[in-house]
Amino acid sequence: MYIRFVVPARDEWSGVEVGIFRGVDETLFGLTRASDWLLDEVDREYAWFNRNMAVPKVLERNGGRHGYIHGVCWFSPEAGEAISRAHYLAWLLEEADIPVCELRSDHPGQIIWRDKMQVVAKPSRNHPRVFH
Repeated sequence: MYIRFVVPARDEWSGVEVGIFRGVDETLFGLTRASDWLLDEVDREYAWFNRNMAVPKVLERNGGRHGYIHGVCWFSPEAGEAISRAHYLAWLLEEADIPVCELRSDHPGQIIWRDKMQVVAKPSRNHPRVFH
C-alpha cells in the first residue's frame, strides 16, 4: 500500500492536491501563529526529510522532449521510518490548523520514478481527492 499525505491546495500541473512537503512550503503563513516548540519540531522533521530523502529530478518543471512530467510522490510501503515521521509532521501541521489527510492506494498511477522510499506516479483520472 502506497501512502501520501496531502493538504487542501491543488497543484496546477497535476490537478491533484499537493503533498505534505509542498504543503508546508505553501502554507507556512499558517505556521507563523504557531508556538515556538511547534515551529522547532516542524523544522526538525523537515530537516530529517531533506537529509534522508531524494528530491526526484523527474519532478522538475522545465519540460523536456515530451513536455512536462506531471507526477506526485507516494511513500513506498517499505519506508517505515519516513512514514512514521510523516505521520508526526502531519500531526504538527494539524496542531497549527493546517488540515492534512492521509491517502492510501495499491495503484498510485503510472510509476515514472522510484527509489527505496518513494515513487513518483502520474495521477490517473480516478486519483483519490479529499479536499474539494
